[in-house]
Amino acid sequence: MKLKPYTFNLSIAFSLAALGCAGANGNQAPVTPEMPAVNESSSKTDVDNRIAATGTVRYLNISGGFWGIVGDDGKNYDPLGLDPAFQQDGLRVHFEAVPETELMSTHMWGTLITLVHIEPLNDG
Repeated sequence: MKLKPYTFNLSIAFSLAALGCAGANGNQAPVTPEMPAVNESSSKTDVDNRIAATGTVRYLNISGGFWGIVGDDGKNYDPLGLDPAFQQDGLRVHFEAVPETELMSTHMWGTLITLVHIEPLNDG
Protein backbone atom coordinates (compact mmCIF):
# COMPACT_ATOMS: atom_id res chain seq x y z
CA MET A 1 0.00 0.00 0.00
CA LYS A 2 1.40 3.32 -1.03
CA LEU A 3 0.83 6.32 1.24
CA LYS A 4 -0.24 9.55 -0.27
CA PRO A 5 2.25 12.37 0.31
CA TYR A 6 -0.18 14.51 2.35
CA THR A 7 -1.01 11.55 4.64
CA PHE A 8 2.68 11.12 5.40
CA ASN A 9 3.13 14.83 6.08
CA LEU A 10 0.12 14.88 8.41
CA SER A 11 1.44 11.95 10.43
CA ILE A 12 4.79 13.71 10.84
CA ALA A 13 3.05 16.93 11.85
CA PHE A 14 0.93 15.13 14.45
CA SER A 15 3.99 13.34 15.85
CA LEU A 16 5.95 16.56 16.13
CA ALA A 17 3.00 18.34 17.73
CA ALA A 18 2.68 15.57 20.30
CA LEU A 19 6.38 15.80 21.14
CA GLY A 20 6.19 19.57 21.37
CA CYS A 21 3.31 19.39 23.84
CA ALA A 22 5.17 16.92 26.01
CA GLY A 23 8.11 19.30 26.40
CA ALA A 24 11.78 18.55 26.50
CA ASN A 25 11.34 15.77 29.06
CA GLY A 26 8.88 13.74 26.98
CA ASN A 27 5.77 12.86 28.97
CA GLN A 28 7.55 13.18 32.31
CA ALA A 29 6.84 15.89 34.82
CA PRO A 30 9.48 18.63 35.00
CA VAL A 31 12.43 17.75 37.18
CA THR A 32 12.89 20.03 40.17
CA PRO A 33 15.54 19.85 42.86
CA GLU A 34 14.22 18.26 46.01
CA MET A 35 14.74 19.73 49.44
CA PRO A 36 16.55 17.36 51.77
CA ALA A 37 14.22 15.36 53.95
CA VAL A 38 13.93 16.53 57.52
CA ASN A 39 15.37 13.94 59.82
CA GLU A 40 12.89 13.30 62.63
CA SER A 41 15.79 12.67 65.00
CA SER A 42 17.45 15.93 63.98
CA SER A 43 20.31 17.13 66.12
CA LYS A 44 18.25 20.23 66.91
CA THR A 45 16.26 18.15 69.36
CA ASP A 46 19.10 15.87 70.46
CA VAL A 47 19.89 17.00 74.00
CA ASP A 48 22.71 14.43 74.35
CA ASN A 49 24.81 16.19 71.70
CA ARG A 50 24.15 19.73 72.91
CA ILE A 51 27.19 21.94 73.35
CA ALA A 52 27.37 24.50 76.17
CA ALA A 53 30.45 26.69 76.02
CA THR A 54 31.90 30.15 76.27
CA GLY A 55 34.03 31.79 73.65
CA THR A 56 34.89 34.81 71.57
CA VAL A 57 33.11 35.83 68.37
CA ARG A 58 35.58 36.37 65.55
CA TYR A 59 35.27 37.58 61.98
CA LEU A 60 37.37 35.26 59.84
CA ASN A 61 38.51 36.69 56.54
CA ILE A 62 38.78 33.31 54.80
CA SER A 63 36.41 31.58 52.36
CA GLY A 64 34.79 34.91 51.55
CA GLY A 65 34.59 35.95 55.22
CA PHE A 66 32.27 34.68 57.95
CA TRP A 67 31.58 34.84 61.68
CA GLY A 68 32.82 32.09 63.97
CA ILE A 69 33.18 31.47 67.68
CA VAL A 70 36.54 30.48 69.11
CA GLY A 71 35.65 28.48 72.19
CA ASP A 72 37.48 28.70 75.49
CA ASP A 73 37.65 24.90 75.18
CA GLY A 74 40.08 25.35 72.24
CA LYS A 75 37.50 24.36 69.61
CA ASN A 76 36.26 26.43 66.68
CA TYR A 77 32.51 26.73 66.07
CA ASP A 78 30.88 27.80 62.81
CA PRO A 79 27.37 29.00 63.75
CA LEU A 80 24.61 28.94 61.15
CA GLY A 81 22.90 32.33 60.87
CA LEU A 82 24.59 34.19 63.71
CA ASP A 83 22.27 37.04 64.72
CA PRO A 84 23.68 40.41 63.56
CA ALA A 85 23.49 41.66 67.16
CA PHE A 86 26.29 39.21 68.00
CA GLN A 87 28.41 39.89 64.90
CA GLN A 88 31.01 41.88 66.83
CA ASP A 89 34.64 40.82 66.57
CA GLY A 90 35.98 40.14 70.07
CA LEU A 91 32.55 39.81 71.74
CA ARG A 92 32.65 37.27 74.57
CA VAL A 93 29.61 34.99 74.63
CA HIS A 94 28.10 32.00 76.36
CA PHE A 95 26.17 29.74 73.99
CA GLU A 96 24.30 26.49 73.71
CA ALA A 97 24.22 24.76 70.35
CA VAL A 98 23.83 21.46 68.58
CA PRO A 99 26.32 20.16 66.04
CA GLU A 100 24.99 19.86 62.48
CA THR A 101 26.42 16.53 61.39
CA GLU A 102 24.15 16.24 58.33
CA LEU A 103 25.19 19.59 56.81
CA MET A 104 28.37 20.87 55.21
CA SER A 105 29.87 24.31 54.86
CA THR A 106 32.29 25.88 52.40
CA HIS A 107 34.14 27.49 55.32
CA MET A 108 35.93 24.27 56.31
CA TRP A 109 36.59 25.76 59.72
CA GLY A 110 35.38 24.38 63.00
CA THR A 111 32.23 22.50 63.91
CA LEU A 112 29.08 23.58 62.10
CA ILE A 113 26.44 24.37 64.75
CA THR A 114 22.92 25.67 65.17
CA LEU A 115 22.68 28.03 68.11
CA VAL A 116 19.94 27.27 70.60
CA HIS A 117 20.87 30.11 72.96
CA ILE A 118 23.51 32.83 72.96
CA GLU A 119 24.18 35.72 75.32
CA PRO A 120 26.99 38.23 75.78
CA LEU A 121 29.30 37.78 78.76
CA ASN A 122 30.26 40.54 81.10
CA ASP A 123 33.87 39.54 81.69
CA GLY A 124 34.27 42.81 83.65
